[in-house]
Amino acid sequence: MLANLIGNLTISGNAGKTSAEKLSAFWLVLKLHFKIRFNGKKSSGCDIKIFGYKIHGSSYNGLLYLFKEIFILHEYKPKYATYSKPLIIDCGANIGCATLYFKRLFPESQIICFEAYTPTFMLLEKNITGNKIEGVTIYNKALAANEGEISFFITEDENGLINSALKGRGVATEIKVPSVKLSGFIKESGIVNLVKMDVEGSETAIIDELIESGTLGKVDEYIIEYHHNLNNNSQKLPGFLTKFETQGFKYSLRAGFQEPGSVQDILIHFYKEK
Repeated sequence: MLANLIGNLTISGNAGKTSAEKLSAFWLVLKLHFKIRFNGKKSSGCDIKIFGYKIHGSSYNGLLYLFKEIFILHEYKPKYATYSKPLIIDCGANIGCATLYFKRLFPESQIICFEAYTPTFMLLEKNITGNKIEGVTIYNKALAANEGEISFFITEDENGLINSALKGRGVATEIKVPSVKLSGFIKESGIVNLVKMDVEGSETAIIDELIESGTLGKVDEYIIEYHHNLNNNSQKLPGFLTKFETQGFKYSLRAGFQEPGSVQDILIHFYKEK
């Protein structure tokens, strides 16, 4: 735990532009580790304040993970940070940390959010309305290849970070959730500047639907968490990258080493040269 704390504190300076923001991030990481240590697996009433946003979550472990990945490591920072009023679609919004990150970068942005699991969606709604965030539309729906209703699998992860339309990440309970096509929102919006996607294995089906509808290329950038080796899809990554290459996208990847054969989360940033 000590090594993990030191590592998180060391990189916390990446979270802010000013000395005050860097110090705030440092103390927040320290505070979260303290709360994790003394609150254990508390599953309700967890909240932190990040750069003026009060964020409610399911656990302090989950809040620390999201703060680190989104606000410290800047996983979802667009290539073209000069956008003034971008249109962003957040697919798999969870409790809304990425949405708040985008709003901090682009206060005048318009953001469309999708979160399929109702308890997580309620936290998302609370974090958007509670912080009086304008220009954000949220949908309690899953994105899929078809409109209607799909099976959705709830895991034992209290933070809802690996709930999925695919059965394949631990012990899961099946429920039904409403589904919509992403292409319909892209067509209605015209040009979308950024699609952020973390949908736990559904990314391939969603992207295939965009290709079929002719809307994949109507987005400037995609930042997608690709789930390698989920349900034995280990040979499908090259084909997934090719789908974007043929549409004129370039890409960069980030992935940590995992045990051979285990599920590996690969962050892929697709973009077009301007």
